Amino acid sequence: MNLVEIDREGSAAVVTLKRLERLNALGHELVSELIGALDILDVDEAVRGVVITGSERAFSAGGDLNETIEVDTVVKSLRYLARMRRLTATIEDLSKPVVAAIRGFCYTGGLEIALACDRRIAARDAQFSVSSARMGSVAGLGGTQQLPRIAGSAIAKDILLTSRVFGGVEAGRWGVVDEVVPAEETVQRAVSWVEMVAQSAPVAVWLNKIAVNVGPGMDLASSLQFEGLLNALAFTTEDRREGMSAILAKRPATFKGR
Repeated sequence: MNLVEIDREGSAAVVTLKRLERLNALGHELVSELIGALDILDVDEAVRGVVITGSERAFSAGGDLNETIEVDTVVKSLRYLARMRRLTATIEDLSKPVVAAIRGFCYTGGLEIALACDRRIAARDAQFSVSSARMGSVAGLGGTQQLPRIAGSAIAKDILLTSRVFGGVEAGRWGVVDEVVPAEETVQRAVSWVEMVAQSAPVAVWLNKIAVNVGPGMDLASSLQFEGLLNALAFTTEDRREGMSAILAKRPATFKGR
């Protein structure tokens, strides 16, 4: 991999975007490498969570304009978005949590990738924007759907319709990100959160992630039934038996992910 670097820190895998000369613009090669890295880490039992980060200057400046300028028909647009959507779908469907550790620019597609993550930790001086409307398009990687769900429709409309730039502190106040910290602490704070998750049973973590991601698309009665089925699945796992035994014996649990 040339544009993505994987480092291990305890239970976490830190995936760093390395297309620095283009501020980690989401070109085809970078997107393909990032999907490949996530696929590798998804089946690595030693990895309990993934942190995606960029450089001090940029998490990601968004789509690669050298590529998107060629997207000038409906068919090309649908194909381009389908390819890009594979990345956000991979993040959302990963069997372990994904944390965005955001420094520098986090624009348009970069922010949409962060919104697909399970948690977002931003530097105070990070800069955010969704500039699609200013370029005559629509945020196509989940921005128009994820932002209202995460931050509310009023804030989503402000961000999407004005294309305004806003900082990390404002992003935290609006709920666009979950934590705001000094820039030098973003990655370590994300790793620390993964270490907390690592104390829980891997299958249970995955099932809880599925429940939270899928449930809001259902009516309440259906979502409660879905939650019950996931809980029934969890009750059949070795980890559930180990977790109960550990609590009764007042000892730390040793989970095996099955």
